[in-house]
Amino acid sequence: MQNQPTKITNKIFLSINKYKIIKPMRTFLLLFMSLLLPTTLFSQDTCTTSHSVVSSYDFDETLKRLKLTFEEKNLTLFAEIDHTAHAEKVSLPLTSATVLLVGNPKAGTPLMQQNVEIAIELPLKILVFKKEGTAQVYVHFKKLVPLAKQYFSSNDAQLHASLKQIENTMIRLIEQTVMEK
Repeated sequence: MQNQPTKITNKIFLSINKYKIIKPMRTFLLLFMSLLLPTTLFSQDTCTTSHSVVSSYDFDETLKRLKLTFEEKNLTLFAEIDHTAHAEKVSLPLTSATVLLVGNPKAGTPLMQQNVEIAIELPLKILVFKKEGTAQVYVHFKKLVPLAKQYFSSNDAQLHASLKQIENTMIRLIEQTVMEK
């Protein structure tokens, strides 16, 4: 059985032959379509690969609340990277932007035991930033399930469920922490 890209390419080729397009034009169209096809079939919408929450609090309060929540939930804050402070050191302006590296070795280690290459993605990186020119503060992070597809088979239902649970827990924690009820 042919895969989807091959079926599409064959249909295009048959359509081009059907209309007896001259050879140079046919060659150009096939080349153009072969370059275009992978980008349309395999591109991912960013809204499915990441999650953003608008905070109800100012930048400093959002950071403070997140760090307190992570501590209360026994998550390890491995690092805090203040990009704004580093930009100021080299005399460059930057809106408020801090990355928190947060994780739980009990959850992350089994993933790394299955494929150590996922370690480049762990711990989770949570970006807290103030939208340029506004007072609006966002909390943003990449979702685990799409990230893990690079490292694990999509056939592993148990792994997928575990990753989805971690992802949903993080979304719930962040939303409960930075959104007013």
